[in-house]
Amino acid sequence: MEEPSLYSAPVQKPKARDLLKQSYAILKSDKELVLFPIYSAVFSVLGFIVVGGLYAGVRWGLMHGHQNRGVDYAFLFLLYVVSYYIVIYFNAGLAACVLYRFKGGDPTFAYGRSEAAKHRKSILGYALLAATVGLILNYVAERFRLAGRIVANILGAVWSVATIFIAPVLVTSDLPPLQAVKESAGIFKSTWGNTVKGTLGFGLIGILGVIVCIVPAVLGIAVGGAAPAFIGIIISALALIALSVILSTCSSIYRTALFHYATTKQVPAGFTPGLSAAVR
Repeated sequence: MEEPSLYSAPVQKPKARDLLKQSYAILKSDKELVLFPIYSAVFSVLGFIVVGGLYAGVRWGLMHGHQNRGVDYAFLFLLYVVSYYIVIYFNAGLAACVLYRFKGGDPTFAYGRSEAAKHRKSILGYALLAATVGLILNYVAERFRLAGRIVANILGAVWSVATIFIAPVLVTSDLPPLQAVKESAGIFKSTWGNTVKGTLGFGLIGILGVIVCIVPAVLGIAVGGAAPAFIGIIISALALIALSVILSTCSSIYRTALFHYATTKQVPAGFTPGLSAAVR
């Protein structure tokens, strides 16, 4: 069956809940996809602990507790590199699996990791670039105080928007970091309507989900007593973790679907033709 053309007749734009349902349907068909944000979170925490431990060892072991801005910035840069590499690596693996699913394949977690590993040099290159940008913005925010924080926040938001498709770009090419960012920004430009709509829609759904998730904790505390409060808090905490993992995975699936359409001009299997409505 022929996929909808870029120049086909106008189609009805899907609502945010429809986009979430379609993304969740992909997740249900490949439940292993939730492992990517989980592994990303776990390794990010481990990376923070390792870098933090090294920093503490240098400052309190070699520098006897004295502060040195050069050392501080060096370890901040290292933390940025490690964090960006881990997050993009697993996001790239997830994107690879979703793209493979769109082609009719049956991806596994191992498949996603292997695809991300093939592009680890490109991912590292981007991590170094992103860490450099992050370090510069951090310096500007500290050096120029209020004005610096405002400028840093604005530039940081622009950078986040420009790199929103960086994971699928890196896992499907070996572009140098700057070209990869340019490619990601170009895809955002052609999909900005649906990208913004999906981001805001998923964010709103996330807020509503958080409200629902904290109900057990509120009820447990309202009932009174240590046991009900503890049980309620545990249930809410587990629900929030599950919500975070599912929404993060679905958001990545949705962005990958937009990337697929923007680069192939074909609506991926599992999504309605309305996905193309804001792609120009």
